[in-house]
Amino acid sequence: MRFHILTLFPEAFKGPLEHSMLERARQHDLLSFQLTDIRDYAHDVHGTADDYQFGGGAGMVMKPEPVFEAVEAALAGYSPQERAAIPIVLTSPQGKLLDQQTAQALARCPALVLICGHYAGVDERVRQHLATHEISIGDYVLTGGELPAMVIMDTVARFVPGVVGSAENVLEDSITSGLLQHPLYTRPAQFRDLAVPDILLSGNHARIARWRREESLRRTLSQRPDLLAKAALPEEDLVYLNSLGQESPSAPLSQRGVGGISAPRLSRTDFRFHTQVRVRWNECDPQGIAFNGAFMNYLEVAHAEYFRNLGFSIYALARSGHFESAMVKVDLEFKAPARLDDLLELYLRVARVGRSSFTLELAIYGPPLGQSGDRLLAAGRAVYAGFDPASATARPVPDGIRELAEHFEATGEALPLARFPRLAEAAL
Repeated sequence: MRFHILTLFPEAFKGPLEHSMLERARQHDLLSFQLTDIRDYAHDVHGTADDYQFGGGAGMVMKPEPVFEAVEAALAGYSPQERAAIPIVLTSPQGKLLDQQTAQALARCPALVLICGHYAGVDERVRQHLATHEISIGDYVLTGGELPAMVIMDTVARFVPGVVGSAENVLEDSITSGLLQHPLYTRPAQFRDLAVPDILLSGNHARIARWRREESLRRTLSQRPDLLAKAALPEEDLVYLNSLGQESPSAPLSQRGVGGISAPRLSRTDFRFHTQVRVRWNECDPQGIAFNGAFMNYLEVAHAEYFRNLGFSIYALARSGHFESAMVKVDLEFKAPARLDDLLELYLRVARVGRSSFTLELAIYGPPLGQSGDRLLAAGRAVYAGFDPASATARPVPDGIRELAEHFEATGEALPLARFPRLAEAAL
């Protein structure tokens, strides 16, 4: 993995890049770092890289010429095909919030360009016509983009094979697993009057694993309940959460989301994909109201069209024997009825890709009534599991589907299907 860092202050990176995990990975040729001083591409002898705002306003703005030329120089050694696969990331408080899914998608790229914003910001032409991604590390403002760039590099680097000693450590991290990490203990077993829980000293690995899972669930419920709304949890976990006072798994669908966890509250802007479908007469009762069961059909339409947008047919993929999936869990919260001949807007995203399953989130909007504006009809989540029809056993989600979905959700762009020969067989 190659990182190209464009900054007005290259000295800021010397400490972080010369120590700990990143330096060891560099020594083993797992990572490389190229620091570029944007001022080297200024057009005057003073190295001017910023100027006053057109239209007036407080703060200086980074000029477009040095940034464009610095990026072009950094990518000059790559072929056109390679350049097309390299994200150009602008650090900005206006960007998409960095998360593990984005970091994983970026780690699969051959290289990464990081533009460190500064002053009041960068010229809008950099954001619109050069950067492919705009990433924020939180809802706060820093003095420059150098610290966010370091954070992005560190979290992306952890997903590069070999950088972290054990891949299991990465997969079981807080957030990556979908939950917060369980408590950790080491020697001594007794420190002052504080003892390690007896269960960890029992030698019963099955009971230890369950204790850790329950503690992870307890901690997530207490500190980050929003993560539970995204997690696809087995029944055993749901029963435990219920014992802690979490919403009952047996609550009506209209009151809960996947696995008894409240359905996600999403707006149109939370989705990168949408399609349309019109309500037909055979989906409606005599009063012209669409049956609730019709919404399952709309979910399936959105599911199929989402992957069609990425370049392949899920049905052709199943016929080829490469991958077949089935819906194993779905929860929809109904907000308002759909009526005969309504043109519905189906918004769908891949919220999570596990080893052998993936989770979809859906929002269905109907036409406005009078001055009501947006009219949310239903929202929810569905889990699809991969399976082998011959043996009726679970089947892993192909890496190609994982990479395509994660890249699309991170960037809004579909990767070339030619990179995935088996999926290309199901190309449209």
